[in-house]
Amino acid sequence: MSKKFFFIIAFLILLNQYANLTAQANDLDKLITDIKVRENKLISTSTILSKIKIKIGSVFSQNVLNEDIKNLYATGYFTDISVDLGEYESGVAVTFIVTEKALLKEIIFKGNVQIRADRLKKLIESEIDQPLDYMRLKQDIAKIKAFYIKEGYNLVLVEEEVLIDRESGEARVFILVDESKRYRIKAIKIEGNKAISAKEILKSIKTRRDTLLTSGFFSQKQFDADIKIINKLYTDRGYSSVSLSYEVEYDKDKGEMALVVKIEEGSKYMVGEIKVKGNEVVSEEEIRDVLTLSEGSTYIPDSVEKDVAAINEIYFEKGYISAGTAPDVIFNKELQQMNITYSIEERERVYIERIEIRGNDKTKDIVIRRELAVTPGGVFDGKKLRRSKRNLNNLGYFEEITYDTEPGSAPNKKNLIVNVKETKTGEVSFGAGYSSVDKFIGFVELRQRNFDYKNFPTLTGDGQQVTVRCEFGSEKKRYDLSFTEPWLFNKPVSFGFDLYNRYRSRDIYEENRLGGDLRLGWRFGDNLRLNSMYKLEEIELGDIPDWITRENVPDVWEEEGRNTLSSFSLTLIRDTRDNVFNPKSGGTIENSIEATGGLLGGDREFIKYYSDLNWYFTHFEKFTFEVRLRGGVADKYNGTNMVPIYERFYAGGANTIRGYRERHVGPKKCGEPVGGNSMLIGNLEYTFPVMKNIKGAVFYDVGNVWSEVRGFADGFKSGAGLGVRVKTPIGPVKLDYGFRLSDDPGDKKDGRFHFSMSRGF
Repeated sequence: MSKKFFFIIAFLILLNQYANLTAQANDLDKLITDIKVRENKLISTSTILSKIKIKIGSVFSQNVLNEDIKNLYATGYFTDISVDLGEYESGVAVTFIVTEKALLKEIIFKGNVQIRADRLKKLIESEIDQPLDYMRLKQDIAKIKAFYIKEGYNLVLVEEEVLIDRESGEARVFILVDESKRYRIKAIKIEGNKAISAKEILKSIKTRRDTLLTSGFFSQKQFDADIKIINKLYTDRGYSSVSLSYEVEYDKDKGEMALVVKIEEGSKYMVGEIKVKGNEVVSEEEIRDVLTLSEGSTYIPDSVEKDVAAINEIYFEKGYISAGTAPDVIFNKELQQMNITYSIEERERVYIERIEIRGNDKTKDIVIRRELAVTPGGVFDGKKLRRSKRNLNNLGYFEEITYDTEPGSAPNKKNLIVNVKETKTGEVSFGAGYSSVDKFIGFVELRQRNFDYKNFPTLTGDGQQVTVRCEFGSEKKRYDLSFTEPWLFNKPVSFGFDLYNRYRSRDIYEENRLGGDLRLGWRFGDNLRLNSMYKLEEIELGDIPDWITRENVPDVWEEEGRNTLSSFSLTLIRDTRDNVFNPKSGGTIENSIEATGGLLGGDREFIKYYSDLNWYFTHFEKFTFEVRLRGGVADKYNGTNMVPIYERFYAGGANTIRGYRERHVGPKKCGEPVGGNSMLIGNLEYTFPVMKNIKGAVFYDVGNVWSEVRGFADGFKSGAGLGVRVKTPIGPVKLDYGFRLSDDPGDKKDGRFHFSMSRGF
């Protein structure tokens, strides 16, 4: 009986399958005569139909229909999709029956007191007037909770509640927040430490316990960073296997917490044997000279990476840009030492076949190529590539410069790709401010650092520099036109000129200069320049106060009226700064000699020597130490009168020795500065970051100005103080407060503010 029943069931199943196959075969021959969508309220029928491939008039296909269902699910609009097939006008009628997701109309926060809703909404990715995605909503809740924990609300509770209007299909999400308390840190305990004291560990981290001077609120983000700092403290001292964990103890009644940092120091590892393998082009001695680790020194993992980079750098500078170094560190358990083997794969020396410039829409290729220290046919010299990048950065035309390579015609040849991203080189700037030197001042300036007078109408691309500037204020007026061609006839020779009309009001006279100059300079390599200049000026000195007489201040009356100065100067400059706009290392050495009168004509004859040394040192990447030393002498010749008062050296004030009045360090008559014929000034300044676009400064200035040429012997004045450097859209602001460390007759013995604005930063 059972066998008969089994055969009957099997027969019916086969019969059903046959019927289905027959129906499908018939459907394959039928055309789609109608397509409908049902139950959609929020998503229009036209939008749904635009997402499917089946069309009225096409042959029905179950596979295409299945794909359309998947595509509709992928839109994220629906929670369920079914299809009803029927007959319509001798064809197939397809009806999509959809169940839509609710449309998110509003997100409402409840319970948040300490953190505003607008701050929390910035964390949310769920979008208003879009279908509600529950998975994304869960992620938003997690983000909000993580944000609260980072702000110190460690026991916060965040939940969501969704209300859906079935008639409209709209959803409103309520985010319920129980902030609990923001816990203050009562104590930070360090356990398990032996090699490093708890005092040193606590001093190195930024998380602080609650005191009268600190808020002591807990921040998870900051504490996670502090754990990494502690870990690095240990690894830098050889404890590479250190293990850190922490526990948090809460006092909910008082809103206090204690942090317990548990340390398992492990053993201190030293460097055992260091081996170098695979080197043939570079000697082992040369490689060992660049290693920071040595046999017997403390093993520091970071130093291994630095040594690998240093080895690769040696090869890169010799043209072996494909060379690689693999460190193999093996632990000697018996001796508690790390044996290191640097395995080097030198590969072939690579030559530059072709240089391509990309990304320069405005700047001509030649302007970039002439700054490159490498040439086609030469090796990929890393030192020259760095120098080339420095030269391009110092142009100020590009905000980003990168190198890339492409295969050449042979394995040992590659094309060098110089990618540049241009920045704006034209500036129209204007502003007003107050300077301790110039009092109230305003300016308007038009400047193009990448000028091309042949390229109309953009006038950019050839690397020329042109500036038109107008300054006006209570103490001075200035009108300048300046032009410079840095590569005359595409040779490392610069040509330029300046035309100007400058008025300046001094305490004991007023001075007006009308003149111009012609400049010619020669460039030797990347660091050395020789500049020459011929200058012709008409200087008018007048409006001398009545109390200034020929007896008490003859220096002024000697120059009263108009005088013509004709001069020629030579200046030798060595510039090794890493960046002319924001130097961190290197410096400048400038020596100049200027002769006025004599064979050049004019009403005055004198000669001036000037030397300026400026050097920069940087540590921790952002802390810069600047050393500057300036000296000069001026003297008459051919039995002429004294050096004019407006051509002498002066000191005191914002740019020389701070803490003193402007120009008031040096010779005086009737309490007014008259300048001197020799000068020596030294400046030490240390700048450090305070926050974005703001730097702090500590400085010490020393020096003096003397009447006689041989007056460097004694009488130095000094000052020290603090300052702030602020980078603003119209230019950097410099504010210093200097204290005089030497007596200055006739001046109050207290501090002095020095305020100024300038273009460089």
